[in-house]
Amino acid sequence: MKPKSASHNRSPPPWSIFHSFPGPSRITIMYNTRNYTAYLTFHKELVKSVRSGTIGMRLSIGEMGHRVTHVGESITVTGLAGDHYFMEQPGIRSDTALDARRLRLLYRATLALHSTLDSSEVIEAVLRETQDLLQADIVSLWRVDQSAGELICRHCVGYPSQRLLGLRVPQDTSLLGWSIKHGETVYVPDLTQDPRYNPLISQHGRIDPHSLIASPIHMVRTHDAVIGALVIVDDAIDAFTPADIALADGLARSAAIAIENAWLYSRAQTELEERRRTQQALQQSEAYYRTLVETSPDGILTLDPDGRITAVNPRGLALLGYENRLDVLGKDCFAFLTPEERPAAYQAFRNTLSGRTTRDYVTTILRNDGTTFAAECSASLMTEVTGEPYGIVVFFRDITARKEAEASQQRYVEELQLLNRIATRISQVPDVSFIVRTALEEALSGLHFDAGWVMMVQDQQPAISSRSESVLQQGMEVLAARTEQASPDPVRRLQRQIHAEVVRRQSPVVRLADDLGLNASPVEVIAIPLKTTGMVAGTLALLGIRDGHPEGFTEADIQLLTNIGHQVAIAIENAHLSRAAAEVDMLRELDRLRRELISNVSHNLKTPLGVIKFSCTTLLRDDTVFDETVRRELLESIDEQVDQLTAMINRILDASRSEQSLARPCRQPVDLAEVARSVVRMLDNPLSRHNLILDFEPPDIVVYANVQHIKDVLLNLLDNAMKYSPSGGNILIQGRLQQGRALVKIIDHGIGIPEDDIPWVFERFYRGHNVRESKMTGVGLGLSVVRDIVTAHHGRIWLELTPGGGTTVSFTLPLALEHLLSPESKFSHSTPDTSSGSQGQK
Repeated sequence: MKPKSASHNRSPPPWSIFHSFPGPSRITIMYNTRNYTAYLTFHKELVKSVRSGTIGMRLSIGEMGHRVTHVGESITVTGLAGDHYFMEQPGIRSDTALDARRLRLLYRATLALHSTLDSSEVIEAVLRETQDLLQADIVSLWRVDQSAGELICRHCVGYPSQRLLGLRVPQDTSLLGWSIKHGETVYVPDLTQDPRYNPLISQHGRIDPHSLIASPIHMVRTHDAVIGALVIVDDAIDAFTPADIALADGLARSAAIAIENAWLYSRAQTELEERRRTQQALQQSEAYYRTLVETSPDGILTLDPDGRITAVNPRGLALLGYENRLDVLGKDCFAFLTPEERPAAYQAFRNTLSGRTTRDYVTTILRNDGTTFAAECSASLMTEVTGEPYGIVVFFRDITARKEAEASQQRYVEELQLLNRIATRISQVPDVSFIVRTALEEALSGLHFDAGWVMMVQDQQPAISSRSESVLQQGMEVLAARTEQASPDPVRRLQRQIHAEVVRRQSPVVRLADDLGLNASPVEVIAIPLKTTGMVAGTLALLGIRDGHPEGFTEADIQLLTNIGHQVAIAIENAHLSRAAAEVDMLRELDRLRRELISNVSHNLKTPLGVIKFSCTTLLRDDTVFDETVRRELLESIDEQVDQLTAMINRILDASRSEQSLARPCRQPVDLAEVARSVVRMLDNPLSRHNLILDFEPPDIVVYANVQHIKDVLLNLLDNAMKYSPSGGNILIQGRLQQGRALVKIIDHGIGIPEDDIPWVFERFYRGHNVRESKMTGVGLGLSVVRDIVTAHHGRIWLELTPGGGTTVSFTLPLALEHLLSPESKFSHSTPDTSSGSQGQK
């Protein structure tokens, strides 16, 4: 407990200040000695202004400071005189001096708080002087933390101030919170008797307060809310007078105005700083975008809603071919487009005005000098803040180089496709004539020229494809109209001359056909050598006429034709190699066939000759006498073996004769069923174990064929069926009409053919494994002869395994035209055979 001054617990002086809350100050001073008119007037105005919170609104800080200074000086002089007077009066000297100090403190605090925008140090000083004046234990200023619902001690003087600084107490459970919530100054003589007091302050600050003044700090102009409180605490009971309460209330109001002024100033400074930063950023942005526009590699235009140019950057000016902006500004933008591009560009302009962004629009722009270039444009609508459009910004660039690159790329792709197409076609058929004709057709089509030729080294006349021949004739008609004579001799002479020159130089030759006797401009001709290994096989030449008009050859044309020439030369060389390889294979095959023929014939001759030799030797023996039966058996064996030899020789002769007769066919309408019946009668033997069955539906199947050839086919197939069906059984000869053709099937139930042998059974001298193992005689020519006959008659033949065992051989033949067209034939409207691959030869 600190000692108290004489002002504490004293009786009221002869004069007194009566202060009522809330409401305006009511100041009454009763004395007869001195007149403090000026003092009382200023005090009354000051208290009213502080209470109403209008001091900051009615006076500027400068004006207020001037008035306060002037009146303050009067107060100071008068106060000094009053102090001197009252000091001479018994009983009131100390109280009057204290009131004067209160007023001077309020004056200095108001003047200081209102004359600075950094109120922290001033508030500290005022709190110290208030503490000294009122002899209070603690004077503090608390602020409201709205987000946390707490009060925070921001400033504090007295013991122990450091413990209270930063202290937080709940706003709703404290006496300070009550004062702030109701906006009223609270004086509590004894805190121990007031239930609103929160003992947290006492516990945290280790003090035992009793008297407390809490004056709310009310910010009227900006927040219209209480933001804190001025708190004066003393450990004595009823330690403060009404004058002390008035002083605290005045200081709180002055502090509120000072804090509000500082907040306004801070906000103004923040707004000014933000505005300065915004303006600086705007200037930087403007400079940045100006630099972008001025240095942009693209042309930039701005247009008004009528399409007139309002701005253009240097690149745009250069692209349009101008040097001065004034030559462009105000002009119609569509005047810089070629006439054929203007309708589409105007539509794109209208679309952009409607709010749609135009991107990658390609058009043709007209320069100042009359030249044009391809341009790619993008455009966007420019609008006011209100959304009202005021123009269009257009970005455009010269894409001529890109277009040329795209055209070059497209030509490169087309050239690759042409080369690939030529390579694919000429590699399919290893024939020189096909290769050169195909290459010429593709070259003319790919390069879009009208005429050309291919001349081989050994040829005297060029080999010209059907297309080029017709086009060349058209070209000759064009040449005839351009020459003095219509004879083709100049063209032929040109072909021979340029061919000889290319063969001699072994490199491409381009020359003008100036010796054609042209009345108009001459025609260019290019010839490319077809170089195989070590020699020129021929020349590929094109005449420089496109769509009937002369046109020269570019370097790209020459290079492409050279590549085509390389492909053709390689294909020709491969064709020669293929032919040589085929000839070698043919010789090998002939040698194999010769060996197989010798082997088969030797084997088949050896057995019957051995039997004949044995039988003859036996009959000629002198030491043995044979009866008639034995002698007859030996003679029949000789006869049978002779018949086999005769049949074998006949087959070989038949094969030779069939090749010759097939080369000279004699065909006529033939009743297929009748031919089959005659063959069956020839093979019919009562002692045979085979039953030959005819099944023709309809019975009158008429084919267009050679009668003897068809008999040979049926005889060979039936002989094989009977030979390879040793156990006998039925053999079916079946005839049908199928898809406009005659279909014949020979079905047996013999030993059959292994599946591995089926693809080879129609080859000459081929015999299946099971046939060779069975030791049945044969040369292997029968089925090959049958195949050649059927093929020569434009038919097909194939072999299948019969279900349950055996073999089925099927072949087709074309019907006779008379039979197809006869009204009686129900097949007269049948469709041609389209299933040639359904049962192909295996």
